[in-house]
Amino acid sequence: MRSATSSSERVHQWFYPALLKKNTARFWPLWLCWGLFWFLLLVPRIVEESRYWLPKPTALYPRRLLLPIITNAGPMLAALFGIAAAMLLFSYLYHHRSAGFFHALPVRREGLFLTNYISGLLFLVVPLVVVAILTGLAELWAGNGFDFPSLFLLVFCVGMMGFFFYSFAVFCAMFTGHILALPAFYGILNALVAVVVYLLDSLANLYLFGYVTNPDLYDVAQWFTPLAKLMSDLSYDDEYHIVGLFPIFVYAFFGVVFAVLALIAYRRRRIESAGDVVAVPWVRPIFKYGVSLCAALTLGTGLWTLFFSFNGGKMQLALCVLLCGAVGYFIAEMLLSKSFRVFKKSWKGCVLALVLIGMGCAVPGLDLTGYQSRVPSVQSVVSVSVTSPSYPYDALGYNKYTFTDPEQIAQVTGLHQSIVDRRSSLEHTATTFEFDVDDSGYTYADTCSVRLTYTLTGGRTMTRYYSAVPVTDELLADSDTPAARLTALFNAPGVAAQEYFEDWSEKDSLSYLTLNQNDRIIKTVDGGDAQKVLKAVQADMAAGDLGRRFLMQDRSYYQSSVGVDLCFTFYTTRDIWGDSTAPDDHSYTVTIRLQNSAAQTLSVLEELGLSDVLPPAAAN
Repeated sequence: MRSATSSSERVHQWFYPALLKKNTARFWPLWLCWGLFWFLLLVPRIVEESRYWLPKPTALYPRRLLLPIITNAGPMLAALFGIAAAMLLFSYLYHHRSAGFFHALPVRREGLFLTNYISGLLFLVVPLVVVAILTGLAELWAGNGFDFPSLFLLVFCVGMMGFFFYSFAVFCAMFTGHILALPAFYGILNALVAVVVYLLDSLANLYLFGYVTNPDLYDVAQWFTPLAKLMSDLSYDDEYHIVGLFPIFVYAFFGVVFAVLALIAYRRRRIESAGDVVAVPWVRPIFKYGVSLCAALTLGTGLWTLFFSFNGGKMQLALCVLLCGAVGYFIAEMLLSKSFRVFKKSWKGCVLALVLIGMGCAVPGLDLTGYQSRVPSVQSVVSVSVTSPSYPYDALGYNKYTFTDPEQIAQVTGLHQSIVDRRSSLEHTATTFEFDVDDSGYTYADTCSVRLTYTLTGGRTMTRYYSAVPVTDELLADSDTPAARLTALFNAPGVAAQEYFEDWSEKDSLSYLTLNQNDRIIKTVDGGDAQKVLKAVQADMAAGDLGRRFLMQDRSYYQSSVGVDLCFTFYTTRDIWGDSTAPDDHSYTVTIRLQNSAAQTLSVLEELGLSDVLPPAAAN
C-alpha cells in the first residue's frame, strides 16, 4: 500500500486563516510566555533603574540596559523559542491519529505547512513588537526620551535569531516522527560540528606525532555552532553601538534555506512515519553510521581517558573507539527498529561501521599521509621559527628564535629530522619519562618541548610540536641527538645577540640599567655607566662568553650563572608593537642573566664599583 499523501488538487490554497486562529488560541501559552518573559526582562528594569539616572535626558541610559540583554540573553532565548515553537506547531506529525486527521483534510500540504510555519513567526515577532512599544513607553515615563535604535535592535536582532532557530527546528522536525527525538536532534545538530572537530582534534593529538591544531578549524566549526557564534560575536562597543551583526544576516539567509528544505521534506513525508525516530528512509543509514561514529569519538575517547590514559597507548585507544562504535551502531539500530532484537539482522552493518572506523584509525596510526615523517627541504623554506624553553629564565627563557640564513635553516631541518627518526622512542618518552635530580639538587634527566614553524615558498606554513624531547648528559654529549642539536642551535655564534636585541635599534636610547636578584632591584645604573655595561655585554655575546642557553638546570648551568639579571630599559619612537594608536614614545626592557664567563661585563661592573652587589664567586 502506497504512503498516504493528501491531495494537492482539491483545494488550491496556500494559507488558512482559520488554522492560524486555531493555532493562536491553542498555543497561547507559547506566545504569552515569550512576550511576558521579555516584558519582565526590560520594562521593570527601565522603571527601576530610572531612579538612578541623572535629570538630563539621554538615550544612553536605556540603551545601556537593553543592549546587554539583547546580546547575552537574546541568542539563548531565541534558540529556546525555536525548538518550543516547532514542537508545538508541528506536534500533530508525531501521532498517528492527528497526522491522519490533518492530512485527510481538503487542504494542500503546502498550505498546511506554511500556515503553521507563519504562525510560529507571528508568535515570535508580534510579542517582541508589543514589548518594544511598552519599553518605549516606560522610557518616556522615566523622562529619558524614546530610544528607537535600541528598540529596533531588540525586534530586529532577536527576531532574526529566532527566525533562524525556528526554521532550523522546523527543518529538524521534518526528519523525525517522535516528538522527544526532535529536541535531541535540534540540540545535537546545533553543536555537532564543533564537538566532532574537538574530538577529532583530540584524537589527532594522540595519534599524530608532532600534530599542531589549526586554529582556523575551530573558527570554521564555530560557524556551524550558531548559538556559540552569535554569543561570541554579538556585542557592543564603549559607546553602546552594537557590533557583530554579520552572523545574524548569514544565519537569517540560512533560515530561509532551512524553511524551503523543510517544505520540500514535508511534501514528501510519509504519514505513517509518525512515531519513528527517523522519518525519512534515506536518512536512516546516515543516522546509524553517524551515531556509531559519534559514540566511537565521544564514548571511546572518554573510556580510554578514564581507564587507560595514564599508561595506555594507541592500541588501547583504538580498541575503545571500536568497542564504543559497535555499541553506538546497535543502539541506533534499536531506536530505528523499536526492538532489542537487532543483532542478528544488523551485525553486517556493524562490521562495515567498524571497518570504516578502523580505517580512520589506521590512516594516522600508520602515517599513510606522511604527516608525521614530513620534513621540508632547505630550499623550500623561507624562514623557520623555533620555540623551546631554556635556561636561564631571562628574556630568552621561552623565546621564539627566527632563522632565515640557509645554514641555520639546515640546522633546524636537521634537528627536525633527528626528532622524526626517533619517533617511536619519543612517543614512549612522552608517557614514561620521569624528571630526576641528584642528591645535590642538580637536574640530570629532563624533557623540553619544541615547536617548529616553517614559512615555505608560496606563503604556506608548516608547524610541528613535540611535547617531550628528552634531555640527559648522555644525550647532550651525542651531537646527533635532538637535545644536542637544539643546544648547538641556540648557542651558535651570533644567535644570542640577535635574539636578545631583536627589537633594539641604534636609534633607541638606553634610559637606565637595573641589577636584579630574585626579582628584586639591588642596584640602578644611569647614563654613560649603563652604556658602558651595554657595550661590554654586546662584546661578550659576540665572543660567545655571555648568553649561553641550557636545556636543563644541571651542574654546569648553576656553575655558569651569577644569579644576577641585567635589565636594560630602552626608549624608542618606533612603533615596535604595531599599534598606531599608541603614544609616540615606547619603552621596552631586555633582561639578560649574567654569567661567570662574561669577563668584559664583570670587569666593567667592577670598574663602576658594583662588584659588592655580585655574589662572591662572580666578584672574584
